[in-house]
Amino acid sequence: MEYSLDIGVWNSVFAVPCALVDKHIKLAGKEQLQVILWFLRHSGESFSPEGLSEALGISRDNALDALEYWADRGLLYRTKRWKRKN
Repeated sequence: MEYSLDIGVWNSVFAVPCALVDKHIKLAGKEQLQVILWFLRHSGESFSPEGLSEALGISRDNALDALEYWADRGLLYRTKRWKRKN
């Protein structure tokens, strides 16, 4: 007989830095927190603001604002400057 540990949803996890939570849980807005959690979950993948907004169900402008929030705080690096659509 063999045994294995069934930890259900804990089989697939990603880390959220404690400093991120400690410093930003009170300051960041809903969309900003959604974006950083999505980004942490999908680290290493490329994305566009349109893809991010579609994945999260938020507007492209809100996605851009959230990305700028995290970039301004040094947690994301800008590799390309996205323009807002008028």
